[in-house]
Amino acid sequence: MQGFLLFSAFSLALIIPQIAQKANTLANFYLFSSHYLSPAADFQADGKKTGKYILAGEDFTLNVKGESVISYADYAIAMVDEIEKGNHIGQRISVVKE
Repeated sequence: MQGFLLFSAFSLALIIPQIAQKANTLANFYLFSSHYLSPAADFQADGKKTGKYILAGEDFTLNVKGESVISYADYAIAMVDEIEKGNHIGQRISVVKE
């Protein structure tokens, strides 16, 4: 049993620095690559999923119909797209239905 414990302790000693390095990398990613995505003025829980949206800056934005509306589903799509693309890291952007 002592040999097993010694081996386990040795294995942990080898693995812990790798875990710490990955945790540090992940923490830095979340600290320094923030995304701020504001929904439209009319944030509709039961709105239709269209997959079409307009990204805008910090200013109040309307679509071509004069609406500031987005469904939860389209907001989620926009959020995932922004996280994957990383085009607006550290910026505040907004999203409205196309």
